[in-house]
Amino acid sequence: MKSIQLLIVLGMIGLSHLTYGQSPVRYQRKGMGYRFKVGGEVKTPKQLLSIYKGNSEAYNAMKKATTNMAIGQVLGFAGGSLIGWPLGTTLAGGEANWTLAAIGLPLVLISVPLSKAFNEHAIEAAENYNQSIS
Repeated sequence: MKSIQLLIVLGMIGLSHLTYGQSPVRYQRKGMGYRFKVGGEVKTPKQLLSIYKGNSEAYNAMKKATTNMAIGQVLGFAGGSLIGWPLGTTLAGGEANWTLAAIGLPLVLISVPLSKAFNEHAIEAAENYNQSIS
């Protein structure tokens, strides 16, 4: 009797996993970006890549999105740091090196279109995936 109950429970878990994998990806605007959800749970770009593995169009679009995101985050962080350093020095009463800020500004400006490209490719991936499961 216990083995039958165990089989039923395992079968239900397996079925829920299959239906979970086939849930549509929903997205909504959040701040300057988007939030992606599957079955009501927020998913990271890495988790979305895993979900899209069986759909090459969605997977490739999400791969482009994650590449844009990674490069944009590195450039944005570096640029923000280069701008923030002289600002902090000035606020502390020191002599600021504004050349650092001048180098940081273009880095931040380059990160903005990369963030936009992430959003576009991630939405494209979600739409491709959703079309394939409907």
